[in-house]
Amino acid sequence: MLQQARRLLPVLSPRDLAGISWACAFTLYDDSPILAAISKTCDACKFFGFSSQQLANLAWAFARVLGQSHDRSGISPEFWAAIVTNIGEFKPQEFSITLWAVAKLRLPGNASMHDLNLVEQVGTEMMQQNKFGPQELSNLACGVARLFVSHTKPVDRSLSLLTSIATSRMSELKSQHVANIMWSLGHTRCLQEGFVHATMEILEFQLASYATLELVGLMWSFARLSTHVADILLENVSGRLLSLSPMLTGQGVANLLWAFSILSCTSTAREWSEFCDSARPLIHCNAQELSNIAWALVKLAIWKNIPMKLIATSFIKNSESFSSQNIANLAWAFAQIREHETGSLASFWATVVRATCYRISEFQLQELANLCWSFASVKNTSALKLIADEHLARIPASTYTGADPRSLLAMVWALSFAGMKHKLVFQTVRRQLRRYGRDLDRQNEQLRAVCAVCPLPANGGHGGFGGEPGIVLELADVVVLTKPPGWEVERELPSSTNGGWNGKDNVHVLEHLFQLQTFLMFTARAAPIWFDKPHHFGFLHRLDIPGSGLILAARSFEAYYELLYQLNGNMIVRDYVVLCHGWLSQKKTTITAPIHWTPGNPAPSQVRSGGKPSVSCMTVVARFRQEGECFSLLAVRIGTGRTHQIRAHAAHIGHPVVSDGKYTSDRTFHKDLKWCPRNFLHRYRLAFQGQRSRRIQVTQPLPNDLRAALAELQPVDMQSNSVLRSITSDGCLTRWLSCCR
Repeated sequence: MLQQARRLLPVLSPRDLAGISWACAFTLYDDSPILAAISKTCDACKFFGFSSQQLANLAWAFARVLGQSHDRSGISPEFWAAIVTNIGEFKPQEFSITLWAVAKLRLPGNASMHDLNLVEQVGTEMMQQNKFGPQELSNLACGVARLFVSHTKPVDRSLSLLTSIATSRMSELKSQHVANIMWSLGHTRCLQEGFVHATMEILEFQLASYATLELVGLMWSFARLSTHVADILLENVSGRLLSLSPMLTGQGVANLLWAFSILSCTSTAREWSEFCDSARPLIHCNAQELSNIAWALVKLAIWKNIPMKLIATSFIKNSESFSSQNIANLAWAFAQIREHETGSLASFWATVVRATCYRISEFQLQELANLCWSFASVKNTSALKLIADEHLARIPASTYTGADPRSLLAMVWALSFAGMKHKLVFQTVRRQLRRYGRDLDRQNEQLRAVCAVCPLPANGGHGGFGGEPGIVLELADVVVLTKPPGWEVERELPSSTNGGWNGKDNVHVLEHLFQLQTFLMFTARAAPIWFDKPHHFGFLHRLDIPGSGLILAARSFEAYYELLYQLNGNMIVRDYVVLCHGWLSQKKTTITAPIHWTPGNPAPSQVRSGGKPSVSCMTVVARFRQEGECFSLLAVRIGTGRTHQIRAHAAHIGHPVVSDGKYTSDRTFHKDLKWCPRNFLHRYRLAFQGQRSRRIQVTQPLPNDLRAALAELQPVDMQSNSVLRSITSDGCLTRWLSCCR
């Protein structure tokens, strides 16, 4: 019958053409040739005489059949023109299904922003009149997300209105509707808190009504939006999906594990590790899915030999099917794994190097930066040099081309960490970073002018060490401060959707008062970068809240990027004095254990595979006793700056820092507090390059409270006694080089 109909297409009416197309799609009769022929017939007559319903039926049919093809060319210009011309005649159901279909098929190349604006205007008017039902809202959300994001049109206004309506009608929505609307928010990264929170509440009570793909989609969307999900909800969803695991596809496993890693769902990690260890979920995965799974397994610290070996083998056999991003992700994942835990990975890394060498022009700068980090972690200097040379070729010496500064800094870090001295690359990157900073300074000239006329406080801010911060060095473009215990370097100011406080005013006010960022802005002559959150308000590094010591801050964007270059190139010296439990067996110890910390998680940092490369060099300065316990005074220099690095490394080797509530037992912590009032960790020395490459060094004596705590101990030998007398008398600390002799 279809063969006969194909011969009659030129004389069939719009109603007949739409009906045949709809019937093919409804019965899932995959006859792409006849639908393509119908499309050409309609294009030839420019869809003359088609009603809005017939246009909607055609669009739905084409999307349902032709939209499954990977090589689909998109909707024809004639079809799109007919839709735009008749857009005012569409009923709500016709409008939503047409928008969904067009988004699935893709717009023609000549679609104008004027057309999109017209479509958006009609859709907005319909939403304001509350004409859409649950299914229409679901279709509309998917269409808006796909269409407007691909054409760089902001979607916040449309999705905000749509989700506001959906939230008010939440009881009418089915699970599929909720999942589709959440997908649109995740796809566009458009956070609509009201709908997201309503979805979480519904999910708590109706979890069993959600299908496997819907739950995976919800987790993916939550992760894309970087929204907080309660642990109990994550555990319940995880348990439900484990019970439905036979229905999970390779893409579903990849998306789910990726989402769990972003959402820090570690409580059910063991169950998913066992699931992946069967290797069944990986058998039919494509390159994209395998690289995502490897990344997520390592991120969640649940990788095991079988799945990782299977992924490595698949990559070795079919490396050409892996994109540059896939290769970069795989390299990152396997760089976290020690060879003695999986067996030799020589073949895997040889394939990565070969693929990088042959296809290096395909890699984006950020992907090359990720590869740099991975090759540095496994000490592959030949591959590092290859990437460094490629970076150099892509960055003209005369102009800044807009390369992401993070990728340039990552390359500097990698070369430095691997001990490579690529002078030309370092010089070029340094020049580019400074130029980038100068551009930002020029963009903030007006704010700089305002800051210049602001009066200084009467005290000038040069207070004593006591309980308040102070400025110990103020240069034209750099400030060095002292941070007392209990102060935080910087934190984003509290906010809420209604512009007011969120009910914890007093707590937030107290936290705000003890921000080093606030002290700096109201003490020294303000600079524009001190108001810039993305640049950490000019601060180059942090100190844990219980700790004390020196902090480096830039006064300009150019100085900030210059100091970041020095920091990533391991040119800034950061020396600490630390008192820890026990006697270290060796006078000098270098700890290189990787450290993992989840941002926003108050839990201690962990030393484990999957953590970031970390280096702490410790030298014993003195040894003490007290009531049968032993203590070591250490001079520590860090080569990396991970969260809680010294504290985590000290605990890892069995010598936790004194009065450290996070890394000692409660009993030990409270016993320490009787004679040492806070964490015994103080950054006493900073050294960096100033203007004209002048080496600048700043030191700070040990605070009085830590001196008093040290005086409670008994030295075990003459050297320790000499150190104790020197420190407790004036707080001066032996310089690092003296300690290392």
